Amino acid sequence: RCPQEELESDPLFASSLTHLVDLQKGTRPYCAGFKSLMLHRSLERSREGDYVMWADASRHFDYTNRNLTGLDVNAAVTRLRRDCRTNVYGFVMCKGVGPTKRKKSLPHCCKRDDVVDGNCRDKPRPVDSTLSRVAELSPALLAFFPPNVSAHLEKPEINTAHLLLQNNRETRGLVKEFLRYYIQYPSAKAICRSAPNDQALWNLLGVVHDMQPVNINRHCSKDCHHKDFLAVLDELGGGRYEVE
Repeated sequence: RCPQEELESDPLFASSLTHLVDLQKGTRPYCAGFKSLMLHRSLERSREGDYVMWADASRHFDYTNRNLTGLDVNAAVTRLRRDCRTNVYGFVMCKGVGPTKRKKSLPHCCKRDDVVDGNCRDKPRPVDSTLSRVAELSPALLAFFPPNVSAHLEKPEINTAHLLLQNNRETRGLVKEFLRYYIQYPSAKAICRSAPNDQALWNLLGVVHDMQPVNINRHCSKDCHHKDFLAVLDELGGGRYEVE
């Protein structure tokens, strides 16, 4: 957590990001630019090879009785390394974002017609949301990227509610670029005009850097792990994911 006064007293914010106060619209403070700053600071303050996690605040899940432990994180990181993956840049975004309403008797993330003998049917779920949605909602921001980005609008949209990034040279460079778009006024203005804000920017950077989102929603009727970071770690640690 980062209180408003602590964020605005950060030297980098005070010198380069104050324009976000005037540009912000709707309910998302600073056009969600705090995410880029906090990721940058966390990478600065951690060691080479360490992992930095991001989890959006949530009204959907109560974490008071579900403590995050080092074992949860270690299991996820160990499995990712075993699968030769360094970073989780985000997750495939499905339509109907939000927790799935289901009866407790149903397996996690299953619709009633997807349950066979009390288990989820092995029924692959197609990607519902692609970069074309980002392009439609963020035309001004799209203009800051090379024309060839528009040729990749069929790629799945990345949900940035959860990130798990290793502190290394490549990731530090990516996060600095993410932050730079907020620092520069013209691109910051375009971000703030876009409904997805940081997610739109991250997705466009994803095309340039060939980010591959992780899919943990193959059997979901909707994006049922949205903003439930402990469930996300559990899926990663158990190897219940695919790379798109």
